Amino acid sequence: MRVMIVDDEPAARRTLRECCAREPDLHIAGEFGDGRSAFTAIQANPPDLLFLDIQIDTVNGIALARSLDQHNLPDIVFVTAYDRYALEAFEVCASDYLLKPFDYQRFKATVARVRRKRGEAGPDDRRQALLSVVARLEREVKALADTSPRIIAESGSSMHILNIADI
Repeated sequence: MRVMIVDDEPAARRTLRECCAREPDLHIAGEFGDGRSAFTAIQANPPDLLFLDIQIDTVNGIALARSLDQHNLPDIVFVTAYDRYALEAFEVCASDYLLKPFDYQRFKATVARVRRKRGEAGPDDRRQALLSVVARLEREVKALADTSPRIIAESGSSMHILNIADI
């Protein structure tokens, strides 16, 4: 499978690249740290499998997935440090979800799941399932953005969560 990696964190891209190298049928066709370059490359030469961070630069991964050619979608594995999106992604199982940090065993299970789905579902089934995942994730991102931001502060030996609006 031809693979593209899109993540703004170099360490995350390296981890994905190293995991892909351990799988003989995965061939990295591109690696991108920003959404715009990734979008251009995906449109020009769509991969079979896309590892896509949800929070990347000014273009989030959900918006990027939504903007892809809906008739030539790759299998997408969302990769993020935000576990609040995981349950929504698993409910429809259009693709998998890697929660950072992950290890090779979790990566391997993800790739096995993608391989099974590619064998079971036709392109239209995968497209509909992915569109459903993207819609749910968009709602989650919007809900997260609508909540008041918080920070964690340390005071002595205690950690406190503070609402930015209260500061």
